[in-house]
Order: sequence, then C-alpha cells, then structure tokens
Amino acid sequence: MGGVQREVVSALSHAELVDLVLRLYGELERTQAALAEAEAVNARLEARVRELETRLGIRSSGTGSANQSPPARPHRKKPRKKRAHGFSRLRSVPTRQVVHALDNCPHCAAPLTGGTVK
Repeated sequence: MGGVQREVVSALSHAELVDLVLRLYGELERTQAALAEAEAVNARLEARVRELETRLGIRSSGTGSANQSPPARPHRKKPRKKRAHGFSRLRSVPTRQVVHALDNCPHCAAPLTGGTVK
C-alpha cells in the first residue's frame, strides 16, 4: 500500500476494508501471473542463448550473460611484396674497443695471459 497511509486505512469501515483486501488480492494474483510469464520467457531466452553460444563455440560463464566476444577469424595475410633492393639497417662501425679481461686470477692471484676472458 504505497499511497495509502495508516490514518486513512484506520478510518475505513469494515466493508471498505474487505473491498480493499479483495482488490489487493486480485492485484497480487495478476502480479504473480505476470511474474510467472516473465520467468517462462526468461527461461526460453536463456535456452536460446545457450543454443546459439554452442553453435558459435562460446562457453557461457553460467551467470546468464556471456561477456565474451565471438571467436576472431584468422587473419589471411597477403604475401609480402618483393623489393628490388634490401632495406635493412647498415652495420655500425665500432668507435672504441673495451677489453674485459683480468690481469690476475681472482682465486689464486696467478698472472693471466691471452687478453680475453676464459
């Protein structure tokens, strides 16, 4: 009784209260019938969604809404056009040389020769 206040209801006669209860009971029955119909439509739609997801190969999360997009189509790349001349990067010219070799062995302190790390 959203719009009816307690003071208004308390002022109604017995016959008016009975009439109000009967009207509310009828409204409740209509609401329950509409809810049952909506639930049946919802069940049919969920079954249809599952059927379509199965056809597309999408796995449903079970929550009633699949937040997945359809599977992507494989890309068909065109073969790369052959070039008359290579366009690779030129080799760089070294500007300095750094030797990372030890003069003495770190374990026995023996002098090392050869100039490269062994």
